[in-house]
Amino acid sequence: MSAKIAHLFQTISNNGVIGSAYLYLPQTASTNTYCRNLLNDEPQPPNGLVVRTGHQYEGRGQRGNVWQVQAGLNLTFSCVVYPHFLAPADQFYLNMAVSLSVIDLLDSYAQGAVMKWPNDIYIGRRKICGILIENSLMGSKLQSSIIGIGININQTVFEGLAATSLALENGSTYDIEELMRQWCSCMQARYDLLMAGRFFDLKTAYLQRLWGLNTVVNYTKEGEPMQGIMKGVNTAGQLILEENGSEIFYNFKEISFVL
Repeated sequence: MSAKIAHLFQTISNNGVIGSAYLYLPQTASTNTYCRNLLNDEPQPPNGLVVRTGHQYEGRGQRGNVWQVQAGLNLTFSCVVYPHFLAPADQFYLNMAVSLSVIDLLDSYAQGAVMKWPNDIYIGRRKICGILIENSLMGSKLQSSIIGIGININQTVFEGLAATSLALENGSTYDIEELMRQWCSCMQARYDLLMAGRFFDLKTAYLQRLWGLNTVVNYTKEGEPMQGIMKGVNTAGQLILEENGSEIFYNFKEISFVL
């Protein structure tokens, strides 16, 4: 990481490591890519670094879909952490902590936010947030994680997309920098649970807000329409669906929900 970059870091939160280093970029192709480039350099970026941009023009989601946002209207950022305490088999608990941090933030402003497995946040049938986590392994531990998040805040027009925003939900506009600060506090609280090994608490909270849990859901598998009862997720992050009386485990991208 270049010293020319390091001296630009500010602090946006004093509640722990999350947000203890902060960088705002007026625009960038992708905050995840920006953070990945920092990780590929020396010295490594500080733990908890948050990089936010006003305009991300090549942001992508879990399936490689372009995340369409209008410049300056949404909360688009990445956070770098070093969860060396997590075994690779437990890495989905980081996903749970991150998802819950967004839910915690949204709960202060809107009702009914739920997690749609694996990495989207919805209000009703409309998407308000996308999450993309990139983990790097080192032996038997996680070396680093880049947490990429895009939350629709003040944007009110989403052409051809089933999307919503806080502005659409409440008819208000929001201070994006203040919401950034609040997310850092929410994430720190969930990250503390993760570091303490309180996996049961994280999973319990996650399942309470998981869309479709214990209901019949529609989805496609290899292009074929299917129905099943959503039973939850396992520690590997696989979705558990009951099909014709048998439990089937699905990895990311193996099925697509039909809402």
